[in-house]
Amino acid sequence: MESNFITAPEKNSFPLVKAVLSFTPIYFFTSCYVIWFYLNELGRLSLFTTSLQNKYYLFASLISFILLSISFSIITFIPSMLLCQLYFSFQTSSFNKVLNVKRIPLIAIASSLSTLIFLSVISWLDYIPILIKDYTFIILFTSLCIISFTLTHLISTKKNKPHYFYSKNNWVKRQYFCKERVATIFMVAFSGATVVFPLSLIFKFGSAYTTRGVLYALVLSALISILSLMPAVFLYSSSMAGTSIFKKLRAMLITSTTIFIFVLFLMPNLVSLICFGAFKNIGIIDETQHIYVIAKPYYSPSMFPSPVWTHIEGDDAERFYLKGTSLFSLGESVLLCPEFVVETKNKFLKKNFDKIFGDNDLSLQHLKTVARSCVPVKKEHIAQWDTIQDTGNKLNSYSFQMK
Repeated sequence: MESNFITAPEKNSFPLVKAVLSFTPIYFFTSCYVIWFYLNELGRLSLFTTSLQNKYYLFASLISFILLSISFSIITFIPSMLLCQLYFSFQTSSFNKVLNVKRIPLIAIASSLSTLIFLSVISWLDYIPILIKDYTFIILFTSLCIISFTLTHLISTKKNKPHYFYSKNNWVKRQYFCKERVATIFMVAFSGATVVFPLSLIFKFGSAYTTRGVLYALVLSALISILSLMPAVFLYSSSMAGTSIFKKLRAMLITSTTIFIFVLFLMPNLVSLICFGAFKNIGIIDETQHIYVIAKPYYSPSMFPSPVWTHIEGDDAERFYLKGTSLFSLGESVLLCPEFVVETKNKFLKKNFDKIFGDNDLSLQHLKTVARSCVPVKKEHIAQWDTIQDTGNKLNSYSFQMK
């Protein structure tokens, strides 16, 4: 007679689930550190303990932080990813008989530095001809193809001698490998052109107004251009020859992670930027200025002085309205800040290359000082209310025009 009872699963039925759950304390402490790091920059650690009550938001903030970090690391290592694809294509061909593939990363580094020089010259020119301005990428890529072609034949090509391969019951003679050479030159040149992606992290999140700042930015750009190709250099090295593909991928992952941490050390504002972006993606931060309605029995308009805050007129005796920005809404309170605090925060996220040493600490202290104007308001006493100024139904008319 069959039993109607369901037998309990064996102890080792869910090894993957157990492995994931075993790292739960690490996930928790990591998400706590990310929140602590952000609140410490604002000088608002008093909100830290109350922000840890919602475990779902802790997990969401950690996932958002990890995904954004992975996105930044992919941007950093796009040049290496292209060379790695080229490396694995070499494993299925005999192209390494005519080309020293170990020197391919060196050619890519030269191509990347050429891109940096090209962009620097373009940015320094007061007048750029229309032909160059309209076809910048085409001119850059053509130049990189010429450079890659020249360097490939100077430092990487072996002696041209015939090689015989057995294919379709016949011996096939090959000597020049024209298709493989064109593909290699194209990939190396394209890898050098994609260095603009990691360089965009410097151009977008940094500023320089003096000669010393520009020189430091150029040195840092050259260093990041080389570091972005280091995983490929490690993969092409002789130490990885003969190892399995899984060991190569694991070594690539470890190398990329180590180099990315080093890049974060070179540009510490990137960590702040990732934290800010991670919280913004899940709604903990909303840097857009809105109108908020606040209950008067618990807060009064005098607590928000007019020189600092912009008040909105209203005829409600129990509430008042003002403009502000929510820079943190995890926990029991909403950290409401004036507009100039957001402007100071955005300036802090940009690295000032004119002041190389000690500038980050000074900017952090300035941000903490300015952030004192922010006010934590209980969530049950505040609500976003932008419609108070839409008396003429402008939002509806705007949506109608968009249609």
